[in-house]
Amino acid sequence: MKMRVIGPGPLPRAPKLAAARCDKLLDIVWDPPASERLVLNLLPALQRSIEAERTAGTPLSEMVRTRRFAERVRREVLGVTPR
Repeated sequence: MKMRVIGPGPLPRAPKLAAARCDKLLDIVWDPPASERLVLNLLPALQRSIEAERTAGTPLSEMVRTRRFAERVRREVLGVTPR
């Protein structure tokens, strides 16, 4: 959710800027319809990542622990194509 709403990078070090970014995410989290829309929007990216790992023969219990899976999810969520 954080990557889609406020981006992939770290939060700013300046407290006011960090709070503003967090507020943007919290506004969605505390709004049930908005939160549901966001989760439903993220599910296809997660499913594509899971299917790609299953095709490679990785069990679900193992895939969530790998860097490759995490990177694949990031790319899918952010809409970035691999190089």
